[in-house]
Amino acid sequence: MTTLNLTLQVNRARHSESRLVEQELPALGAAQVRFRVERFAVTANTVTYATTGDLLG
Repeated sequence: MTTLNLTLQVNRARHSESRLVEQELPALGAAQVRFRVERFAVTANTVTYATTGDLLG
């Protein structure tokens, strides 16, 4: 398994601005697991939460 993680960071003030950040994964501790995500999707629901998430609390 790879030791690098890709994180999608989105500017909360400007949702059209985003970047991929590569980070090294930390070592796992006792009784911890790591999952690999092969695919993800940005949906209308995701965009709604990005727009109103801070208002909802």
